[in-house]
Formats: sequence, C-alpha cells, structure tokens
Amino acid sequence: VCVTNEIAEYEKKKCPGYKTIVITNGIDISKTSLRNKQKTDKVIRCFLLAGYTAHWHGIERILSGIAEYKEPKDFEIHLIGRIDPKHIKVIEENKLQNVFVHATKSREEINDFVKDFDFSFGSLALYVVNLNEATVLKVRSDLASGFPVVKAYFDTDIDSSEELKKYSLTFPNNNTPLDFYKIKEFIDNVNLDTEHPSKIRQLACPLIDMDAKMKLLAHELEHSS
Repeated sequence: VCVTNEIAEYEKKKCPGYKTIVITNGIDISKTSLRNKQKTDKVIRCFLLAGYTAHWHGIERILSGIAEYKEPKDFEIHLIGRIDPKHIKVIEENKLQNVFVHATKSREEINDFVKDFDFSFGSLALYVVNLNEATVLKVRSDLASGFPVVKAYFDTDIDSSEELKKYSLTFPNNNTPLDFYKIKEFIDNVNLDTEHPSKIRQLACPLIDMDAKMKLLAHELEHSS
C-alpha cells in the first residue's frame, strides 16, 4: 500500500513482483471543523506548521521570497512550531518585520489562532528528499478547515481534482524564492468569493476522508489474490 503514485512506481521498480495499490493519506474529518473566517482588513495572513525541524518545509524559500517583495505590509507570515534557529537568524538579520515565529501550539490553539488567515503553506522543498509527489497530512487538515494552500509538489488528491486544485497554488519543486506577487494575485482572486472556505471543505472531504480510504483498503485486501 503506497500513499502516492510516485512511491508505488519506485516500489515496483525495486521489486518487479510486487503488487501495489495507491491509497493516499487521509484524516478524520469529524475532528476538523470549518473555520468561520471574519476578515476585517486587506493584509494577507498565512502560516506554516512545523511539527519538527525538517529541510523539506522549505522555509528558506518563504524568507527569500518575502525579502524580494516590495510591499511587505501586504503580508503577515506566521511560522508555528519547531523553527530552525538558522531561519530565525535570517529573519533577524534581514529585519523581516512581517514574519513571526510562534512556539508549538495544540491543534485547538492553532485553529483558533489562524481561523481568519488567508492560506497555509504545504511542503516547499521535497526535492531535498528526491520526491515530487506527496499527500501531506497537515495540508489535509487545512483543506478540511477551508484554507487555500500554497505548495511545491504534486498532490495525488488535490491535483487530480480540477475543482479543488483551483484553491492551491503550486510552485516548482526547487530552492528558488517564492513569488509573492503570484501569491497575492492567487489569494486576492480566491478572496473574491467569501464562501470559499466552505467550498474548499466540500470539495476536499470526499478525497481526504479516512473512512473512505479504509473502505477502499478493505475492498482491495478482500479482492487481492
């Protein structure tokens, strides 16, 4: 059982006799509620969750991108969790006053803190572990809450849905700075529809629901030879 097509192809090449099925990562959607977004200004607020320090978060792409953006007051960037000290040093040395670092929070605290934010970041540097495709769990939680997503990989569920992928912006999977002009254009367009959080959840839940994935797994195991 593989969580992406890329991993399935890798396993088949490694062991040609393997039979593989792709069942992507899912979440318990009953534990994630739709946020009640109440935006009162034009500042674009976004966040990245880092449960632990990892190179594939791609935080350096956020920092180099916002440093190149000429209207920094357009954005607030919140990095939540275990942030590498080298990134904190970059923030301080470059005086990135619109980038904020927060200690690890519980999921309930995060939900309350970001409910009025405009988007979340998915993984931005999977190239460091030679991956181009993923089904990131935190992205699934954010979609279920109604957040658009900015990422740098092919998501097996999101990018297979013509409707859902309208709510994600995908950058190349490399180390180049993120283009915050493109991000602003993307988010401004999404925000034209004040009902977008509920639409994102409605589109995402059938694709990310763990119950549906377990039923598929049970079916596959029942009919496997």
